[in-house]
Amino acid sequence: MVKYGLLVHSTENLGDDIQSLAAKQFLPRVDVLIDRDYPNRVNSKESVKVIMNGWFTHKPENWPPSPKIDPLFISFHISDQIADKMLTPRVVEYLKNFRVGCRDLWTKELLESKGIDAYFSGCLTLTLDYGYGKFKSQKEKPGNILICDLDPRALAFISQDILVDAKFVSNEIFTLVHKHVPNFPNFLKYLGKKIYQSNLGREIIDKTLYYINFLKAKRFSVQKRLAMAEERIRDVATARLVITSRLHIALPALAFGT
Repeated sequence: MVKYGLLVHSTENLGDDIQSLAAKQFLPRVDVLIDRDYPNRVNSKESVKVIMNGWFTHKPENWPPSPKIDPLFISFHISDQIADKMLTPRVVEYLKNFRVGCRDLWTKELLESKGIDAYFSGCLTLTLDYGYGKFKSQKEKPGNILICDLDPRALAFISQDILVDAKFVSNEIFTLVHKHVPNFPNFLKYLGKKIYQSNLGREIIDKTLYYINFLKAKRFSVQKRLAMAEERIRDVATARLVITSRLHIALPALAFGT
């Protein structure tokens, strides 16, 4: 029997899970979950068909993927900051066995410079209306104005009429976790206002809060993360306007015609 795998994530970015759902809509079922950053670890005796879409940058040492993975490379992205570490001779020889669809022209040109057959595919999240088109039927109703992870300095340039009506959301999972920890703000009070008012103290506290929330975010199950991602897709699909700094909010908005 053919097995199908889905790339999943343990990052702080819900946009990664939105990419998982973009791939999942094309699979007949999911038999195996594979952490995107650990493609060399596959718990299966049989070959597993996997749509390999996403940002493959965080753990270059875990490449190439397991020989158990039968990959379809599409919406593939490599950061310029990690390209040399990622594209070792061994990985280049591996990728030469496939035609690689790239999310961006930078990755396409990079792979082609290594002799890898590559083409520009764009991002798979642009196809989200394929499997989640049911949300489109709600477009006839007046939707929310959605603001996601916008730099606070940008808010000064947005009309007050928009800000008053807007629904503010975030793709930062540690921010979502923070809402589920009732006494967490007391952490700042415990450290004291004077410490926080100094630049060094504020930086230490902010980083501490970040990492504590990040560790808590990693406790979320795959199912919980995908459920939150589907909720965010619904937000985008039914909105009448989206203002965001997030690629994987902007591209789904294009998919749904928002």
